[in-house]
Amino acid sequence: MPQTYTFSACGAQDGKVNPHATADLHPKALATRTPPETKGPTVKDDSVRIESYNAHTVATTVGLKVASMLSTMKTGFADQCASFVAKEIAIQGVLNAVVGGIPTIQYPFYLNFGRELWALSRKGIAGPSALMQGVSLEEKYEDYGLAAVTLKKIALDVFTMIIP
Repeated sequence: MPQTYTFSACGAQDGKVNPHATADLHPKALATRTPPETKGPTVKDDSVRIESYNAHTVATTVGLKVASMLSTMKTGFADQCASFVAKEIAIQGVLNAVVGGIPTIQYPFYLNFGRELWALSRKGIAGPSALMQGVSLEEKYEDYGLAAVTLKKIALDVFTMIIP
C-alpha cells in the first residue's frame, strides 16, 4: 500500500518555505511514491567488532608490525629527543641569565611554555599562525604569574619568534 504524504500549497508551512515539499509533483507521481526499503541494520553488532579487534591484536601479528617499524621509530624518536632537549637546555640558559633570578619553582612553567612553542614547530605550524599561537601562549603563561619579558625572551632567543 502506497504511503500518502501531506503537503501545503507551495511547500509553505508556518510561513517558511520547505525546500523538500512535494507540492510541485504531479498527483500521479505522488500516488506511486513509496518509502525507501530498509536493508536491515547498517551498524555492525558487537560480536563482529570484537572479532575484528581480536584479529588485529594477535600477538604474532602485532609483533611483526612493530618489528617492521622499529628502526624508523627509534630514529624518529632520537631526532625528536635531540631537538627537544636542545630547546630545553636553551630555555634553562635564558632563565639562568635573568637578572635578579627566577624562583626555581617557576622553572617548570617556563619550560612548559617552551614545550608548547616547540610542539607548534613539530606540527608544522609556522609564520603568522605560529605567531598568533605564540601570543596566545604568552598571555596564558603571563596569567599564571610568569614575567612577560622572560616569556618573550624565550620565544625570541630559543624559537626566533618575536612576540609583540
